[in-house]
Parts: sequence; C-alpha cells; structure tokens
Amino acid sequence: MVGSIAARRAKTKRGRREILKHEPKMVENPKVLACLRGHATSSVVNGVLKEFYSLRRPLAKSFTRKNSIRPFEAAGEAPLEALLAKNDCSLFMLGNHTKKRPHNLILGRLFDGHLLDMVEFGIEDFVSLEAYTGRKRSLGIKPCVVFKGDFSSDPNLEKVKNLLLDVFRGPNASEVDLAGLEAMVTVEVKDGPRIVIRHHRILLKKSGGRLPRVELEDTGPTMELSIRRSQFAAPELMKMALRQPKGLKSKKVKNISYEEGLGDTVGKVHVQKQDMKDLALRKMKGLRKGALKAAEQGENENDNAEN
Repeated sequence: MVGSIAARRAKTKRGRREILKHEPKMVENPKVLACLRGHATSSVVNGVLKEFYSLRRPLAKSFTRKNSIRPFEAAGEAPLEALLAKNDCSLFMLGNHTKKRPHNLILGRLFDGHLLDMVEFGIEDFVSLEAYTGRKRSLGIKPCVVFKGDFSSDPNLEKVKNLLLDVFRGPNASEVDLAGLEAMVTVEVKDGPRIVIRHHRILLKKSGGRLPRVELEDTGPTMELSIRRSQFAAPELMKMALRQPKGLKSKKVKNISYEEGLGDTVGKVHVQKQDMKDLALRKMKGLRKGALKAAEQGENENDNAEN
C-alpha cells in the first residue's frame, strides 16, 4: 500500500499530505486495531470484539460486515494484508465461530505491511462490561497493564505477552498524572495455558497522609482465553521489526550507568589525589609559618636544656 501511494505523483496539496503521511517516520504513529468478523460469529465473539473496540478507541476500527478471511490457511494472509493496509491498521482481531473451533479469536499484528505474528485463542468465559454494576470507568484512556504469573517459563508465552501488551498499550505518554490513573488491566497466565484478562478501576481514597490509599474495583470486561494455534515471526524478521533508527538511540555517556528496576542514574566522579598542605583552611594565628617555626625552635631548646 505504501509503495502504491508513493508511486503516484500528487496533483494537489491534499495528495502531497497523504503521501507524506505514509512515508517512514522517526517515531511511528500509534497502532490502530481492526476488529473483524469472520464468515460466522457467535454472540460471545461479537461481545468480545465490541468490548475491545470500545476500550481501544479512538485507535480502533470496527468492521461489522462478515468476510471469509482465514489467515492460518494457505494464501489467507494476502486478503487480510490488503484490507489492513487500505485502512492503515497494524493490529487486527478476527473473530469467528465454527463447530471445530467454537468462539474463536485471532489476534495478530503487521510489520511493513506484511503479517508478522498471530495467536489463536478460544474464549472459555466472558463477562461483558454491562454485567458489572456500579460506576464504570472511562473508555478510551491509557491503562496500567500488570502481568501476573510465570510468562518466562515458555518462549511462546513471552511472545503472547508482548502481543497483548501491544493491544493494551495505547499511545505513548511522556508524563503521567496521578489523578489520571483510572484504569488497570491485569493479565494472568494459568495452566493450560490459559490467559485471564480482568479490567479494574483505580480508586484513590484518603489515607491520612501525603500519598492516597489505592483500591481496585472490578469494572469488566473479564475473559478467559485458551491458546490454540500460533504463528510467530522468524528471529531475523523480529530483529528487523525491533530495530530502532540511529536518531532515536541515545549516545553512551562515560562514567554513567542505570540501575535495573528503579531506573536510577548512577554517576562516577574521578577526583585527583589532594595535597593536604595546599588546602584552603581557616587561617589561625597558631598555624602561621612564623608561629610554627617559633614553636619548633622552642621545642629544640627545651630538648637541649634537658640534655
């Protein structure tokens, strides 16, 4: 899609702006999620697609028309890539429902207009946002994402974690306001393997001190997913997708290191050996050169007298 747009010659200012929009950038735009329906869907699949579209807005597009895209089958990637390139989407969520794979959900992403990786989930349990009572959290805001469980036990689980983080990440934020931390998503891995996703609302209450007391309230949606099929990118392709431009790489500064975890900056200062005689001390009368010489002469005279 990018190549076809760049091959044309713009005749208007709007056309030139459209070409510049699709050119490579130092910092890419946030990824847009495409929510697609397969040739046959169920009420559970439609509910999950609707909830993810609401949570991801405005970085999401919903397609209600049914299509026969099957990305795991042979030659099934081409129509999917063409549809996503036409709508400028880098993430996709495809839901379908068959007798062999009931309540099926495929989650994947693209790189350079081509399919990078995707994972197929089975929806075991689903509770929508409307089923929860009480005050609902605001939709379309950037949440805190917490991963629970041993995702590092399996390399495939680490890739699933990275894929889910791309879905919930949203736009990049340079600063965070404490009052703006309203939503929280917990992703827990269990035996099977199964993925349990819960959404919470963060409540900041009075604690009698400077920092507030934090409480979590379940707001939904809640879903339990089982991993079925997966197709991950080759290590060489993933390395190319994770490569950063030279302009974004920070130059290494001498004698400065960063602690892992807290991210504190530690600096090392090299100081030359100091000569204690040249220190600028308080000039006391007893420490003057004349007084010191007189004191030394007095000590020598006393020693001679004793001898």
